[in-house]
Amino acid sequence: MGIPLRTRRRIAAAATGMLLLAGLAPAAAAGPSSVPLAPADDLFPAVEAPTKAGTYIVQIAGDPVVAYDGGVKGLKATKPAKGEKINPRGRDVVRYVAHLQGKQDAALKAAGGGKKLYSYTYTFNGFAAELSAAAAAKLADAEGVVAVTPDEIRQLDTSSTPDFLGLTDADGLWADLGWPAKAGKKTDGAGEDVIIGIVDSGIWPEHPSLSDRDARGKLVYQQIPGWHGKCTPGEDFKRLAV
Repeated sequence: MGIPLRTRRRIAAAATGMLLLAGLAPAAAAGPSSVPLAPADDLFPAVEAPTKAGTYIVQIAGDPVVAYDGGVKGLKATKPAKGEKINPRGRDVVRYVAHLQGKQDAALKAAGGGKKLYSYTYTFNGFAAELSAAAAAKLADAEGVVAVTPDEIRQLDTSSTPDFLGLTDADGLWADLGWPAKAGKKTDGAGEDVIIGIVDSGIWPEHPSLSDRDARGKLVYQQIPGWHGKCTPGEDFKRLAV
């Protein structure tokens, strides 16, 4: 049986910004090569030692795919060059992912085991798992484990992020990128060809804002070349083969 949708959404939300999608983005102005990965202390603030069973996000020491520049015997660097992106199906990437997953599985086994729910390898090295209190505590003290953080629901700080960040100002980022005045012209508008990697616990995939069709029902967005991700279907949101 698969992981319940609510659990998957919560796990994904807990690791927002650290999943596959960021690793697939070009290493340009907004890519992983120019934006340093956040320190572990920023991603996972210090928490009390685990005292109860539950779902945890476990961060393992070692570079994820987008940051690995070599050093492990027999495994070539996978960090993309400036302007490039990783190929999750590439031989070197596949081998390094297997290496990271092996380390993750070994750490979980050494702690007494648990139900592994998801493995993170591209922009974050770790995994999500259902753990007993004893296993979570043992992992937290284990060598090579950076953090063991309980999965929990967080409340949104704002519902108007674009305005809050100044993106919609007359001289804001969206205006510089050509949205909305230049959208549809030769210059791409802001947001064009951007793959959204944030999974919100309250997202509604059937909402028109996420549709691949315009107001008249015409298909205007196609499969993006080089995209290797997968979509989770909803009640009225069918998954297309990729």
